[in-house]
Amino acid sequence: MSSIKNSGLNDRARQIVERTIPVRVERTLHFPCGGAKVVESTEMLPAFDKVARESILVSEQLVILYRYQGQGGVFYDEYVQSQQPGCDEIYLFLALKTADGTPVPESLREEWEMAVDSACYCRHTC
Repeated sequence: MSSIKNSGLNDRARQIVERTIPVRVERTLHFPCGGAKVVESTEMLPAFDKVARESILVSEQLVILYRYQGQGGVFYDEYVQSQQPGCDEIYLFLALKTADGTPVPESLREEWEMAVDSACYCRHTC
């Protein structure tokens, strides 16, 4: 049984789902004397919530794929773009798709990127 090397999402996909949005927050401070003061601030919150969506079995190992849920019903789902054999590992490359199943172009790895990431650098021949 080969082990799984989950390469996850590429940097471009992570920039999409890990971005933050400014949210205006109002808090009321209550004082012992009975007075109160409203304080406003801006906080940066995640634009997407990460929720486990699906478990798949790859080379007898469980891999969890996630859904990134945003405001207004927008979401992206992780999926396996490719599996590449390595020396003693199977490299798993994930990408994002939209609600209608269309791959998000920025999340796709080029063939050369996957080849470099899964290249066998060990001393023996694979």
